[in-house]
Amino acid sequence: MSVIPILSSVSEIRAWHAGLHGEHGLIFTAPSSSREVSWTATHERLDPVIRRAARHGAFPAFGTHDWLDLTDGDPRLVGSVYLAASMYALHLESRSQATAEASREVSTAQPWAARFRTERQRQAWLEANSWAKRVVA
Repeated sequence: MSVIPILSSVSEIRAWHAGLHGEHGLIFTAPSSSREVSWTATHERLDPVIRRAARHGAFPAFGTHDWLDLTDGDPRLVGSVYLAASMYALHLESRSQATAEASREVSTAQPWAARFRTERQRQAWLEANSWAKRVVA
């Protein structure tokens, strides 16, 4: 097992990962025609495998030392990975919904057309009345 160095920045992590796995490494996102993630569909697809793995006992959280100690043939290893994938899908779906809600709130927070019109009128007035422009000394 390789020793993981203490890394303090994203650029250090990327450089370390690239050193292990090449420039594009093992972490990638495949091109897709859709960025929408459905946790419900993901859960329906992965849940049977997770349940089968759980019949062999509780499985440790993905990435923990206990998980790393599982043998390759242990069904709990796969169950833990599938559970982590399901949780990640939930995270992505929740983040997408939160981003959409925030976008709607921002777009409705102010009458942007009126705000733009007012700002354009202000700029035109300042151009016509150069004496009114602020000058920083």
